[in-house]
Amino acid sequence: MGMLKKIFIGLVLMVAMIACREQPPDVIIDPIMPPEPSKHIIDNYYYVQYTLGRQRDTFTYEILDDTTQWGDTTWYNYVSEVRSEEIYDTVGAEDLEDYDERIKTGFTYAPTTTVLQKRYHEILFPGIEDPIPDPLEVEEFNDDYFSLQFPFNDLTDTVAFWDIEDYLNNPSLDEPGLIAWGRVGNNNLEDTIWNNDARPGVVISYTDTAGVEWRSDNWPTFQPYGYFKLETIEPNFRDNQSYDIINGEFAARLYNDEQAFIDMYFGKFRLRILGDIELSPEPK
Repeated sequence: MGMLKKIFIGLVLMVAMIACREQPPDVIIDPIMPPEPSKHIIDNYYYVQYTLGRQRDTFTYEILDDTTQWGDTTWYNYVSEVRSEEIYDTVGAEDLEDYDERIKTGFTYAPTTTVLQKRYHEILFPGIEDPIPDPLEVEEFNDDYFSLQFPFNDLTDTVAFWDIEDYLNNPSLDEPGLIAWGRVGNNNLEDTIWNNDARPGVVISYTDTAGVEWRSDNWPTFQPYGYFKLETIEPNFRDNQSYDIINGEFAARLYNDEQAFIDMYFGKFRLRILGDIELSPEPK
């Protein structure tokens, strides 16, 4: 009994010593904040909903299934291509006699789905016989819209002509799951900054009611808790206005150009993605 008692006391002291040591913190990679049950009932098929800012205001954008009820301020889901940029190899470009002799290494694409007011869509894409919109009307509708962009670099697309497969070959829209944060980037210097700055993944953009844009790819693109998850990716047999329909959930921290930030919580959506871009020479 004496020996067992000594062993027991030794084990207790060992556990106590280990407990007193500073333990490494638990590191949570891409912590998921699932959407909480919303008090706002969603009655329509296409939608976006999220909670925004410190006041935790809930924003709900629903595209009415009944098109006879559409008006200027009802929401519209527009699919587009934000970027179709060439990627060039600029090594030694300063020594070229003809700058156009640079070697093209591929393209960058960013298929995008946007929820905006129906009238603003009409202003952006007027018909041939439509009158030129009044600048005051443009300013009135140029706010409060939301978009998801999925940039990626296709370094294999170097031929003189492209087809729709170049556009559809997007790794972020290949299968459901967690999607990394992406960056649309820029091509202002017409060199490899586009290739270096663009990053495959997803970009969230939100323009508030004051017309200020907040983006997940603005500096410093730090997501302290954010995540983006695609629940499903399926062919659009519902209305044939896009190749696919996606639905999922997200939480993110967005920054404006002044590096101020705003937080989105409990986001969820079902939207069109991948529009039918006309087959043509390489997009410019």
